[in-house]
Amino acid sequence: MTTKAERTTAFIIEKVAPVFNKHGYVGTSMSDLTEVTGLTKGAIYGNFENKESLALAAFEYLSTTLLDAIDKRLAGEGHALDLIYRLTDFYRNYDEFTAPLGGCPVLNVGMDAHYNNRLLLGAARETMRTIEGKIALI
Repeated sequence: MTTKAERTTAFIIEKVAPVFNKHGYVGTSMSDLTEVTGLTKGAIYGNFENKESLALAAFEYLSTTLLDAIDKRLAGEGHALDLIYRLTDFYRNYDEFTAPLGGCPVLNVGMDAHYNNRLLLGAARETMRTIEGKIALI
């Protein structure tokens, strides 16, 4: 069973993740975050140390969502070509998958964070390496 604080933290992350993904770290203001969550600045900062930790948690949420979707496609039996076909089929409709997320989290965060946030850039690179590793295992 989760606590109220854990549910609030999860709620905040789910609501702000698409905003950070669409507008970027620098382009997202606290008023954007308070508007989308309906919470005060104090309530948000009561759950996160700072904007950077919130942005990182939001990216990790989106990254996990993406990696879980890829794993779902690769689950089950099949030859390597079957698995590659499932993966390419996923990416064939990738825009539909990423639309509710605010776009591709790896591309958006990777580009946005390249010059202004090393932690987010590192997280995006790690996610890309994880995806590459899944393809290499096939």
